[in-house]
Order: sequence, then structure tokens, then C-alpha cells
Amino acid sequence: MESTEKVLVGIIDANGPDYISDKPYETYKQLQKAKVPAVEARLVLITLTAGAAKKALTQPAESLSRSFQRSCALTRRAADDMAALYKAVFSEHNRRRWDEATGAGFREFCDRTWPFQWEGSASWSDNGSDDCWADLQAELKVTDPEKAYVLAEPALQENPHASAETVFKAVRDDLALQMEQSLDEYVHGDDYYGPVMEDFVPEYAAYELTDYCTAHGLAADNITGSGSAEWD
Repeated sequence: MESTEKVLVGIIDANGPDYISDKPYETYKQLQKAKVPAVEARLVLITLTAGAAKKALTQPAESLSRSFQRSCALTRRAADDMAALYKAVFSEHNRRRWDEATGAGFREFCDRTWPFQWEGSASWSDNGSDDCWADLQAELKVTDPEKAYVLAEPALQENPHASAETVFKAVRDDLALQMEQSLDEYVHGDDYYGPVMEDFVPEYAAYELTDYCTAHGLAADNITGSGSAEWD
């Protein structure tokens, strides 16, 4: 079962130690995709459904084998093989590696500078239509990891081994949503006069970006961008 062991370790490397327990069927599909022998893949699915991964952390191989025989109706040989597989997957070496990997992506995210790019559009109308566009670029840097963690937490809860790039994507998407809302508020701020888009980025958008960053433990540098409108 060496190939099965390697695939399972790789799945946990990418997704965190709880993944195969929480998502046994998704794990099974990945084993199939990796062309693990069909019988072994099915045994993994059966035993994971019975809580094998959790048990492997606390039970010796002999107890694990007996558990599989009782709860999964495996033969002694199959149960022994699966117990050996899980003990190898959750070896002390691997558990130590996974502990070190947990949160490493967030720590790397905090140490790097990230380019933020955003484009948005909105329409204002009053006996006509004013189509408005804006773009903004900035460099983001974490100044307060505790505040920044709030933005990263959903991604890290889903995958504690999430990369720095994945953490940044979560932050970028949240900030982009905020900028879209800011653009919409600016464009529709007056019922009688259309927006002056040339003022959006150097004034309103830059303030909104800075305010957002301050609230979330970030700093924004080298803010540039532009705004334009076209009347129909």
C-alpha cells in the first residue's frame, strides 16, 4: 500500500490533517484520480467513514486492526494492512511536519508585500445614463497580524495548510468587494448630478482603501488609479 500511503500523505500536505476525516468521499475520489488500486481506495473510504484517521492518532496498530474488524467487517489481514497504512500516514514525522505547516501560509503572507489591482464599474442615470469606470492599484503590507488574521481566518479554517497566495486571495476578494461598494456609493451619492469620476481614485477611493487597511491591520502604499465616465 505504499502508493496509497504517498497519496494520502500528499492530500493531507495540501489540505491539512483533518481533511481526510472530514471529507472521506472527496479523499476517495482523489485516490481514484491518482489511480490507487480500486480495492485499497474502497478500503480507505470504508475505514475513514468509521473514524480511522482520528483513531490512528491514539490507538496502537493492534487496537486499530481490531476496531476495523468489528466496525468495518474486515478480515484480519485486511484490517492489519489498513492499520499499518494509517499508522504510517500519521507517523510522528508526518505529524510534526503538519504541525509546522499549520498557519505557515499566513505567516508568509504577513512577511510579504502584495500587489492589489482592482477594476470596477457602475451606472448613474437621470434622463440619460452615465457609465462610470474606475481602476486602482496599490501595494499591501500587513502591519497588525492579529487584525489581518480576521480576514484570513475563513480560508485557514477550511485549510490550515493554505498557501500565502490563497490567504492573499481571500483578502483581495474581500477588499475588492469593499471597493465595489465604495464605487457604487460614490456614483449614486447625488440624485441630481452625475459623479466626477476623475476625483474618485485620488480622493474617495484612496481614503476608502486606507480606511479599510487601517481597520484590518494592513498598510497601502503607492496608490494609483484612474476614473472615467461616458454619458449616453
